Amino acid sequence: MKMSNQWLIVCLGNPGKEYLKTRHNAGFIIADEILNNLPSIKQEKMFNGFLYKAEIADKQCIFVKPQTFMNNSGLCVINVSRFYKIPLNRIIVLHDDTNFKIGKIKIKQGGSAGGHKGVNSIIQVFNNDDFVRVKIGVNDKPSELVDLKDWVLTKFSNTELSNLKQCADDILDIIKLIIDDNMQTAMNQYNRKTPN
Repeated sequence: MKMSNQWLIVCLGNPGKEYLKTRHNAGFIIADEILNNLPSIKQEKMFNGFLYKAEIADKQCIFVKPQTFMNNSGLCVINVSRFYKIPLNRIIVLHDDTNFKIGKIKIKQGGSAGGHKGVNSIIQVFNNDDFVRVKIGVNDKPSELVDLKDWVLTKFSNTELSNLKQCADDILDIIKLIIDDNMQTAMNQYNRKTPN
């Protein structure tokens, strides 16, 4: 089977109006910011996901926002990957991370899900963890008394949301570097940025 030269940009979140501005939906929020500023976008509903097509750095990219809820994100991702014949090494996953403050982005290739249910779902369906993750800081829970599962479903304040959206340009630059075979440059440039 001939593999595609397209890239799949997976943007994680939960469907439904009640989750629109929650921390777990950072992937959706950043995707919307990027897509609003890119030409030639076409939206389709396929495989329980919204798909958007765009050209970035002279490469064809498919953005997907799974509509399966976070814990089953992998089902949508693997079906889109198979349909378009996009291999795992051409998949970039954008997702929230409570280990970092808003404004911090970390790029990682492979490894564990780090407790993220959406990333874990993708690892499970592919039985492989060798894909790129772009972790988007959403601030840690304010107290040990707050359950992490509850915290990621809280809504961003207006200030937090504004600060999060400002990361979109950096994340688009990261995508450009990765698909242009400059993964190490992307990591060197953005993994060292503050805030921590």
